[in-house]
Amino acid sequence: MAALPLDRYFEGIGVVTMRSAWDDPHALFVGVKGGSNAVNHSHLDLGSFVLEADGVRWGLDLGSDDYNMPAYFGNQRWTYYRLRAEGQNTIVLNPGSGPEQSPRAEGAIVDHAFQAPEASASVDLSSAYADALAGGTLVRRVGLARGRSRAMIEDMYEPGANPVALDAWWFMHTRAEIQIDPSGRGAILSQDGRRLAADLVSPPDAVFTVMDALPLPTSPAPPMQNKNQGVRRLTIHTTLRGSSTIRVVLRPLGADEPLGSNP
Repeated sequence: MAALPLDRYFEGIGVVTMRSAWDDPHALFVGVKGGSNAVNHSHLDLGSFVLEADGVRWGLDLGSDDYNMPAYFGNQRWTYYRLRAEGQNTIVLNPGSGPEQSPRAEGAIVDHAFQAPEASASVDLSSAYADALAGGTLVRRVGLARGRSRAMIEDMYEPGANPVALDAWWFMHTRAEIQIDPSGRGAILSQDGRRLAADLVSPPDAVFTVMDALPLPTSPAPPMQNKNQGVRRLTIHTTLRGSSTIRVVLRPLGADEPLGSNP
């Protein structure tokens, strides 16, 4: 195990995984998905991440829904929550009743850096949100920092020639209990006797909230789909104007470690 690389870029499918160790049950692990929305059985999940620490899956992928639901592989496919971008751990721009990412989009891994103290990978999401971005770009960078002791999720928006304001939603699905700090800038997730801190570094005017893992008011809501009981979403809802970055740091907390320590 010790000889295995801690990080891997799976070029054929556009996935990157990074970890702090192989032989430590408390190791930190993060994976991020690029690739194509057009492959068979694909969901609208470009940019989605999963996160594990202390033996707990904190940021989870809900997986598929019931294949027998009406037009699951047909013209109702993008009405089902678990297949839509809002049902993933990714960002959603200008949500509405249609698919939030282009079903034909590709998310290229535009760079990756694997080093001993840290690792990161960047996914270009611009084609997924081309209509909303109006010539702008959106890149998600995911990695492990500070001696691989914490994960960071960073979404970087650069406007095009004719800048537009974007209604942006950031989601992380979890089975953990979530306690939001009074400032709204931090949260503690608790699950299986472990704790994880979430720090909202930027933008400075945004806050964390908690939502059920259910469709947004603007989304389709087929009644027969999975209700995702026991799952909630750590959420950021903000407006992106001009060059903007959403940056979140996620780090395991010791038993008596307060939220505000060493973000």
